[in-house]
Amino acid sequence: MTASAKTPDERRERAEEAVKAVNAGANPGEEALTLANEYSDELTDRAKAFIGRLLRRR
Repeated sequence: MTASAKTPDERRERAEEAVKAVNAGANPGEEALTLANEYSDELTDRAKAFIGRLLRRR
């Protein structure tokens, strides 16, 4: 995932969409896994950017 970082409101909205989908009959495990993957991808991208900025300073 190379999309720009999401705001807390965007993450909350996505979580609410997942809850609604589960309530409508979607697979809860799949929804949870998708949310976790999106979140960890975002954190990985942020960590890569931070390390890149840190190494460019030298």
